[in-house]
Amino acid sequence: MTLAQPVSAKDNPFAVVQTDSIPFDFQETCFSTLDEFGEYVQDRNYRGAILGRHGHGKTTLLCSLQQWLHRQGTECETVFLPRRNEDQRSALENLSHRGRCGAVVLVDGLERLSFFTRQLLVSQSRSFGGFIATTHRPNRLPTLVRCRTSHQTLLAALNSLNIDSPEIHSTAVGLFSKHRGNLRLVLRELYDNVADGKLS
Repeated sequence: MTLAQPVSAKDNPFAVVQTDSIPFDFQETCFSTLDEFGEYVQDRNYRGAILGRHGHGKTTLLCSLQQWLHRQGTECETVFLPRRNEDQRSALENLSHRGRCGAVVLVDGLERLSFFTRQLLVSQSRSFGGFIATTHRPNRLPTLVRCRTSHQTLLAALNSLNIDSPEIHSTAVGLFSKHRGNLRLVLRELYDNVADGKLS
């Protein structure tokens, strides 16, 4: 692929619609496939935390797990916690109801809750069909997996987008170091550079 001029959003290979389709890369975990991870979660009664820093794949893995659960016929409820407290309240009420009805509850962004609310939710979750949450730090939930990135996961992401430009690959490696492994920020900056015609 050769990109020598500004590119529209719909033609940008780093548009969100494209990057959202990048599969989670298990290279930096102790699992080989989504099926293996899903069965591990199942064996642990669908309860635990997905740990990792910003942009290291937590949300991607959670969404992949949601799809896996659906394929297994397991009822689940996924909540992407908003940052505002007033918006969190209604989301928490709904997921608590669904959890008590037997659904496996998947929560993205557990650390966005206040300490008290977080502790209360984790305690309540024992009555749910299951409770899996992404978070930055260990907590009362058992750790299921730690998400990490590497140059190999960066390369896998570029390959999944069919990026074969040496210039883009070289720039991506530099951005990976700049953003300390945060793939989300790397892809966002690559989008901007391609959109502005800075990369070819």
